[in-house]
Amino acid sequence: MYLARVAGPRAPLRKAARQGQGCGGLAKRYIGAVTDRLRIALAQLSQRVGDLAGNAAAMLDWRSKAGDCDLILYPELQLTGYPPEDLVLKPEFVRRTMEAAERLVDETADGGPAILFGTIHAEDGEVGSVDDLYFDDEGWDVRYLVVNTRRWIPGRRYLVSPIAIDRERPLEPGDIRVELTREQISRCPAAAAQPNLRSSAAVIGCGIEATDGEVGSVADLVVDDETWEITDVLVDSRDWLPGKLLIISPAVIERIDWPQKKVHLRLAREDILQAPEVQL
Repeated sequence: MYLARVAGPRAPLRKAARQGQGCGGLAKRYIGAVTDRLRIALAQLSQRVGDLAGNAAAMLDWRSKAGDCDLILYPELQLTGYPPEDLVLKPEFVRRTMEAAERLVDETADGGPAILFGTIHAEDGEVGSVDDLYFDDEGWDVRYLVVNTRRWIPGRRYLVSPIAIDRERPLEPGDIRVELTREQISRCPAAAAQPNLRSSAAVIGCGIEATDGEVGSVADLVVDDETWEITDVLVDSRDWLPGKLLIISPAVIERIDWPQKKVHLRLAREDILQAPEVQL
C-alpha cells in the first residue's frame, strides 16, 4: 500500500504519522501544536526509480536550503521514485524502502522543518484462522491463540499471544490483525501440549456435574477480548431443562476431570436454575 509519511521535530506530529492518520488531521494537529500560521514549501525534485539513498539525500539537501518554513511537501513517491511499478512486488525493496523512510524520520528530528513524503508500506496479508485457544485452567486466562496456517503453510498450527493483536486499525467483523510479520509468526511455538494450559476445544463438550447430579455439557466459552479472560461458560442444559442455554462463571467450577471429561461444580442443581439464560 502507499503511505504518506510526515517527519520532523515535533513529537505530536511524528506520533500521528506513525499511526497512519490522514494528512488533514496531521495538518490540524501541527497547526494547533506549533503556531497560528503554517508556512509550507513545495519541493520540485527529480527522482530516480529505485535509488533510495540518492532520493533521500536530495530530499535532505533541499530541506537544508528551504529557509524559514514549517513543512515541506515532496512529490508523489519521492523516496522510491515514480512509478515504482514491479519494484513494489519485491519484498527486499519494500523492506529497504521502509527502513529508508524511518531513517528520514530520525534525521529530520533536529528542530528544522517537518517533511511530508509518499512512500510504500508492506502488510504481509492473511496467514490463516484461529482454530482454538489455550488457557490457564486455574486463572481461566487465555494465553495463546492457535493459528491454523492452512492456506500459507499447510498442516502447521502456531501459538500466538493475544498481546500481539493490533487493536488500532479497523477490520471487517470476525477478522483479527496481529502486529507480527509472517516470518515472526513462523517462529512462534508450534501448537502442542503446554504445562498448566488447556485447549478450549478439549473443554467444550465436557459434561457438567452439579453436587447432586448432571446438568448438561459445556457448549462454549465467553472471552473478554480486552483482558482475554474467560468470563463465562455456556451450559447446554437441554437434556435437563429442554430449550435452555445457561451461563455460569468459571469461579463456580471446583475441578475438571480431564480423563472422564467432566466439569464438577460447587453448586447444586437448584442453584443452577438461578443462572442467566441465553436466548439464541
